Amino acid sequence: STTLLTTYSEWLSVWLPVPVIRIMIHSLRNSPLLLHVITLIHCLIVWQCLFMRCFRSFWFVNAIR
Repeated sequence: STTLLTTYSEWLSVWLPVPVIRIMIHSLRNSPLLLHVITLIHCLIVWQCLFMRCFRSFWFVNAIR
């Protein structure tokens, strides 16, 4: 239950910025540099979330062992 909740919150934190970023993309179409920066930041956030999830599950498996 707790792990499901954390997974859900992680999922939200990953996918919640997407519509915001899409709106920003539409409003910032004239400035590609800023667009690239925003995309890069979002990718970093996503990868950090994925990495933390993998790291936690790996630690959990080691703790059980």
